Amino acid sequence: MARDMEVVDNFFLYNLEDFDKKIHKIVDSCKAHNARAYIRLNRRNLKKTGMMTLKKVTDLIISEDYKAIKNAYLSAAGEYNSEPRKKWIVDIDTKDVLYKNCVSNAVYELLKEADGGQIFGEIPTKAGYHIICNPFNVQKFRRLNFKEDIHKDNPTLLYAPFS
Repeated sequence: MARDMEVVDNFFLYNLEDFDKKIHKIVDSCKAHNARAYIRLNRRNLKKTGMMTLKKVTDLIISEDYKAIKNAYLSAAGEYNSEPRKKWIVDIDTKDVLYKNCVSNAVYELLKEADGGQIFGEIPTKAGYHIICNPFNVQKFRRLNFKEDIHKDNPTLLYAPFS
């Protein structure tokens, strides 16, 4: 099966100081490889990630899948966050600013109902925008006839050479 993307590198950021130290290296790597950088918005639970890495490695050894062991930590890190108030991504796949504003306003209204949630920002992407926000009532959002994907713990775009 052919893949249209490949991971060039992974950077682990434990605080804003780490981000400040590594952002130039991340951008340089993106430019050198004509690649995009993504970031997870919800902090990871290091203890649970470590324990689940150990479990994954054990399961892989039992099933004699030794090649996959190298991916165990990254897999576990992607699964377990420790954010008390999650951040979601509303993925808008159009550059239409009026439509984006309509979606953003609907999300804002639903967040007002959701115990003081907020929109943290809108990030331009190659195909449209990511709205970064707290959780809201997805069923009400769907009843407004919006079809956007809602990512509950996925990475969002941090840097792209096209931006």
